[in-house]
Amino acid sequence: MSRIIKQEFVKAYEKAVKLLEIRLHTEFELSQKLKLRGFEPEITEQVLGKLSEQGLINDQQFAEVYLDNLIKYKTFGYFMLLKKLLERGIEKSMTENMLNELLSLEQEKALAQKFINKKSPTDREKLARSLNSRGFRSEVIKNILSTHSRY
Repeated sequence: MSRIIKQEFVKAYEKAVKLLEIRLHTEFELSQKLKLRGFEPEITEQVLGKLSEQGLINDQQFAEVYLDNLIKYKTFGYFMLLKKLLERGIEKSMTENMLNELLSLEQEKALAQKFINKKSPTDREKLARSLNSRGFRSEVIKNILSTHSRY
């Protein structure tokens, strides 16, 4: 490596580490942030490789933590959770496997119930649209609507 390239690598590496000190990032997120800061794609690739070797970035670990937090603190359904993970650059197959493992239909029904408990009573169609827009699966929506007589 030439001296200039090595200096760029060190700068990019230090920036990436600073970003990781703030919070976990996916490989995709870090590459986007380094690109925005003007680092060359080759340098970015080398930095991401080094960080991955050192165990500082791990998309699987990020996805598990992020998904766990979303399930605990938000009222999103399967499809919204899938969308959120894909937006962070997690592979679709990994995302689907994790969701199938961590979010059963019963858990999703509980999240839907938590969501509707926060809302004031409304008509069936409006509630169904609200649940659908939050990414709940159709079988969960049908189950929730059929078990609640007030809708």
